[in-house]
Amino acid sequence: MISSLEKPLNSAPIGQVGKPLYGSRSDSLGNPLGAGQLICSNGHVMRGDDTNYIRLSAHNNFVINGTTYNEVNFDYYAFLIYRARDASGGWDYFRFGFQTASNSQGSDLENDLTNTNLIKTASIKIEGTGGSNYYRPYDTGVGDRRSWYRDGDHLGLRTLGVSQLPEFISGAGNPFSNDASLVGESDSNLKVTLYV
Repeated sequence: MISSLEKPLNSAPIGQVGKPLYGSRSDSLGNPLGAGQLICSNGHVMRGDDTNYIRLSAHNNFVINGTTYNEVNFDYYAFLIYRARDASGGWDYFRFGFQTASNSQGSDLENDLTNTNLIKTASIKIEGTGGSNYYRPYDTGVGDRRSWYRDGDHLGLRTLGVSQLPEFISGAGNPFSNDASLVGESDSNLKVTLYV
């Protein structure tokens, strides 16, 4: 909020009016700035540990801090959107993740997203047949995890309090759920764009 101006707006610049929540990669409303990189698409439902999750089978190379990350190194298992177990043992949030343990660029990617200011500014946009949403570190997370973080073999960003993925609607017209009958259905329009 502007409380006062020393000079009329038409006579001299007064500097920055709005301030991003973190860094300079988002505007004052939290919308990512600049062009995004489409990193994966074509989501389909799989199942493990009695819960459904979504894998994205089409991957693209992407660049972070001047390093090109090759989708071949991250292959089919690189990008996941799935319901994960919280501390109380419930399944109540999604995590978008890169598998980092079994590929040659995993440690570099982890360093880029957790040891630089990108930990609080790198955002993703998920869009599909059901619509689109931005997921940003400062308005995601469970507990104190409101940034990119290492969790086991994956580097991920958690959503906050999302029990469904609203962007996903299968070709048969079904929204994503934990119903085992949904396994094998897909949303060919589902894609993830990274903003860094």
